[in-house]
Amino acid sequence: MNSLRLRFLRWAFYHFYNSFAFTYDFVSAVISLGHWRSWCDAAIPHLRGARVLEIAFGTGSLQLDMRAANIEPFGADLSLEMARITAGKLRRAGHRLRLARASVLALPYPAGTFDSLVLTFPPNFLQSPQAITEMARVLAPGGRIVIVDAGWLDGPPALGALINLAFRFTGTSDIGDERARPLRQAGFDVQVLRTGDARSHAQVLIATKNNPIPLKGGNDA
Repeated sequence: MNSLRLRFLRWAFYHFYNSFAFTYDFVSAVISLGHWRSWCDAAIPHLRGARVLEIAFGTGSLQLDMRAANIEPFGADLSLEMARITAGKLRRAGHRLRLARASVLALPYPAGTFDSLVLTFPPNFLQSPQAITEMARVLAPGGRIVIVDAGWLDGPPALGALINLAFRFTGTSDIGDERARPLRQAGFDVQVLRTGDARSHAQVLIATKNNPIPLKGGNDA
């Protein structure tokens, strides 16, 4: 059953991020009762340095919000549809494009390029040793990966509970230390924080590069 669930989620997320990318902003706002963007923005206060890369930038909302916070980020995403949507948003806002169509498994940047990496609700990236190794490679010594990986609602009671149940099914709810463990095993120092208000909370992981151990399946960091 778990294998069937994983196959279904891979299929659903693939189409959501590609064929139906144009629905992403609307769907994410509806299913989070309007909290999705604020959950993603919870990463911004934890970014350090001038060189920031957002991996899997999606429809570009965090790209805009980082610029509003005086950060000029780069972005990498494998989805052509997401890249088109984000490029359009940035152009309309008068921002220059710093986007690349690329996989987290093969980032097109030299080693040690970035002070911070940011990911919001990444699908299964942290379960891939190759992805963690590749992120460590492009991260400068002492740099950090900031990840918003879970969100949950504290109300209204019935509707919030139903939505939280759906988040647990898709893997975007509070799952404790499960996603921090692979980063710690790779040699990162990891903090797990919760941030939010009376209506909702998000989980933020801050992983600081501390001589990560090279992992099997990717380039040495």
